[in-house]
Amino acid sequence: MRSLAYEIGALLGEMDTNVKGGRDMTVGQQLVFMSRLMSLGRLAGNIEQELAVLRLCENGQNIANALEAAATDSLNHLVRDPEGKVITANFGRKP
Repeated sequence: MRSLAYEIGALLGEMDTNVKGGRDMTVGQQLVFMSRLMSLGRLAGNIEQELAVLRLCENGQNIANALEAAATDSLNHLVRDPEGKVITANFGRKP
């Protein structure tokens, strides 16, 4: 499959050839040209949407990592007292 940039360049080349040659496009040629442009426009829109989703996912992952680090840091401060003694929960009976 050719790239979007390649296809746009091909259309530009065709239009340039017609303009430099002084040729008019028939209605049929114009319809085909417009159809190709519309397809390329839809493809560009899909690529932009996919990129936006990927960026959102990446941002979400970064936020999740930052929240996890902050939660771990907070939990470590809650579990350990300043003298380095570890405070543990004792839910069972004392022996």
